[in-house]
Amino acid sequence: MRLKWLQLDTFMSVLILRMRMPNEVPAGRRTIVLLAASLSALGCNKQPAAAAAAPPPPPALSSEVREEAWREEAWQNRRDQRANPAPPAPQHASPSDPVVARVNGHEVTLRQLQQPLVEGYGLTVLLNLVQLELTKERAREVGAPVTPDDVATERDLTLAKLFPTAEKSEYDALFEQFLQQQRITKPEFEIVLETNAYLRKIMAPQVTGKLTEDNLKQAFNEVYGETVQVRHIQLANMQEVADARQRLAAGEPFERVADTLSRNARTRVLGGELPPFSRASTQYPQAFRDAAFLLKPGEVSDPVQAEGSLHLIKLVQRIQPKAVKFEDVKESLRKDLEEKLVQAGMNQLRNQIGQDALKSLKIEEPTLREQYQRKLESRDAQVRDRDLIRQQIEKQNRQRQEEADQAAATQPSATAPATAPVTAPSHAPSTTPAPTTQP
Repeated sequence: MRLKWLQLDTFMSVLILRMRMPNEVPAGRRTIVLLAASLSALGCNKQPAAAAAAPPPPPALSSEVREEAWREEAWQNRRDQRANPAPPAPQHASPSDPVVARVNGHEVTLRQLQQPLVEGYGLTVLLNLVQLELTKERAREVGAPVTPDDVATERDLTLAKLFPTAEKSEYDALFEQFLQQQRITKPEFEIVLETNAYLRKIMAPQVTGKLTEDNLKQAFNEVYGETVQVRHIQLANMQEVADARQRLAAGEPFERVADTLSRNARTRVLGGELPPFSRASTQYPQAFRDAAFLLKPGEVSDPVQAEGSLHLIKLVQRIQPKAVKFEDVKESLRKDLEEKLVQAGMNQLRNQIGQDALKSLKIEEPTLREQYQRKLESRDAQVRDRDLIRQQIEKQNRQRQEEADQAAATQPSATAPATAPVTAPSHAPSTTPAPTTQP
């Protein structure tokens, strides 16, 4: 059937050729050309028998006729293409760039999928992977292999800390909520979790079984001694401090100012409230603890520098020591203290490995390299801001000291009564000392 269709098409082309043949072609020649084309279209161009004489060849077409026929064929082809456009040719992926999905004849390759993922999440994942590899290398150096059971144990410890009041059956749902709130993916969390398992395997032998009685008694005083409960507003610079103090002076509640101005996302929603802590607690910087214990209930501190930020601290209440015997809680204290020391060692080692990565890391991929460079510039800017904050606080303290000295120099001397002490007792200073600052 297809052969007959092609012959009919050829026949129609001959008729069109007849209509478009120039008049200057002689009539006899036009007849011969059309007759030859028609016979060919009808399938009558078979070879004759050997005895029959071969017919004379048809006369050759002139160049004008051939050109006209070519133009006609090209026009016909273009019309057919417009009426029946060819479907888009499939994109053939290479073995190095496999197809991950198809839609309406189009293919989505792995490289197309990877590029936006690299731009959006690549640097964070890369830095976590770098830290994991360097931590593995450190573990090999000290002979601390990590097994899947070690990773599972680290997972249980982490979830127990994240959800201390929840049942284990609730962990999965709470964990999904945690990932959404923190805007991290499960693969990212798994990388950090594995890194922590290696860090713990390195640090735990350096702590376990090495606590002294004095260490435990100090921990006892931290947990069961006098504690304070405070609220704080974490700020970035002295201008923010001035804004916060102005609002407090106008009578605005401390909790509201903390909720709107504090840069600590975790405590801001709580009105700046922190859990109670003791003077010996290592959970907060020394300067922060010293300033808190110098306050009276309801009093707000001057700005205190701690860990690169400025803090306004309000003392809520003092909590008296608990009536608990040391021997009754000794072992639980040992377990808690060992875990705290292991965590502190893990954090210190993590920071050290991060510094090593800064010295040796070389990123080849252009997008990630540019993001990493911006991250380094942001870190340097934060360091400069911390230095500026320290300079501002030091300048403020010097100015206050100078003002105090000038006031003391211009104040007229008074004769004290014979029964009054010349100076205040050492254990009861006449003025409250200024809070210390962290260098």
